[in-house]
Amino acid sequence: MSIHHDIPTDEDLARLSARTEDAISIYLPASPHPQERQTSQVALKSAVDEAIRHLRSEHPGPERPAAVLDDVRSRWQDVDSDPDVWGRLSASLAVFLAPTTERSPGLTEVFVLPNHLQYALTVGDHFDVGQLLRSVTYPHEAWALTLSANRWTLWHATAEARIAPVPVLGDHPDDANEASHRNLERGRGDSIPLGRDEGRKLLLDQYAHRVSDAVTFELNARHVPRDVPFFLFTAEPLLSQFTAHFLRTSIPVSGAADTLGADDLDDRVRQGLDSHYTALAEAEVARIADDSAAGLVATEPDRIARAAVQGAVDTLLFNFTVELLGRLDETTGALELLPGGERSFPDGGPADDVLARIAVLVLRQGGQVLAVRGDEVSGPIWNRLAVAHLRHTVA
Repeated sequence: MSIHHDIPTDEDLARLSARTEDAISIYLPASPHPQERQTSQVALKSAVDEAIRHLRSEHPGPERPAAVLDDVRSRWQDVDSDPDVWGRLSASLAVFLAPTTERSPGLTEVFVLPNHLQYALTVGDHFDVGQLLRSVTYPHEAWALTLSANRWTLWHATAEARIAPVPVLGDHPDDANEASHRNLERGRGDSIPLGRDEGRKLLLDQYAHRVSDAVTFELNARHVPRDVPFFLFTAEPLLSQFTAHFLRTSIPVSGAADTLGADDLDDRVRQGLDSHYTALAEAEVARIADDSAAGLVATEPDRIARAAVQGAVDTLLFNFTVELLGRLDETTGALELLPGGERSFPDGGPADDVLARIAVLVLRQGGQVLAVRGDEVSGPIWNRLAVAHLRHTVA
């Protein structure tokens, strides 16, 4: 069994996209809170039970031998009993199970993911990687600052771990009083009584300036790129004062920073990241639309597929909540879609989620993929299914 506490790699996606007999894909909302872990475990058991019923009676082809179904149960039990899964839960679980058969060595892989995914269960001869691509689209790394007159703390959230405070490397003031005393020692002001509004405002401005310098020093010392989201948790007037001095773009979250625990902070950062990347996706759609007249925009699935196999797609946005079932020829780009409601072809051949297959192909060729929900972006070229920006025109 492989357990991943990091974002899936291109190799992971390629492996899971390969044909796999009796492939079971399960996506579950999860929670790091101990009292909610049992709910996730029960939901996983229910999903596995449903998948077994599907394999026993509904899956195309001959009835599955009892040994195959027992193998699935055994793989679920391995996941259910592994503390490395349930002891480090994040926002979602992606579980991929396939039994050992004459034609397949079997597989058990679990991804513990920081972004919020919807419950889904699919059984077929390909794993469903659509929602998994969401975690590739959104890196889910962020820095954050909680700031009050009493203290400030720098935090770091990653795709592999929930948010945690970061030990500072430099010698910085801890609070507003210490910031003003240090300013006095360095000849940067007069004593300011905290009881007077104007004096307090000036003291807080000096403090915000010092914290801005400190945070800039800490981020630069760690070579944090400027495009990594930075969240600011504070209240006025420190909110305006800090942002006036801070040279990086920050995402303000108003409120009493002193009352936020690590779990609340992580939840708000993850939600904020969703909104942040949604705004970026919206801007990307607008950018793509500017090249419509040049023939560098594709919105029809068959044209996107042809462009993808030719390596012509540099950016793909697709709705990961929609299943577009069919077959994709990765040599010619020919796309054969099933009528709505059908899950297999008349010849008995299985269908794939072709949007996810195309997305994996674009990633493999060095393109950018943005997995979005249908209502997260808008614009005249967005059809709530997919849109691609091309490197060159495609017939």
